[in-house]
Amino acid sequence: MKKSFFLAVFFCLSGILTTNAKPDSMEDGRLCHEIAWQFALYMQQEFGLYGHEMELIYEETYDECETQWQ
Repeated sequence: MKKSFFLAVFFCLSGILTTNAKPDSMEDGRLCHEIAWQFALYMQQEFGLYGHEMELIYEETYDECETQWQ
């Protein structure tokens, strides 16, 4: 279940990134923030992560999202 959710998030992200309609860079940032925040919240609930661990997950997910948009 945990691994499948993680994969689902990235499959959704991949699907969004392959569409022809590309939003402006400000919308990219908001979308990446939302994806990263929701994933960090999921990891917090699923594994009881807090503080620095949750922040690292958020940052890593956000950076990966931003990289995919470029």
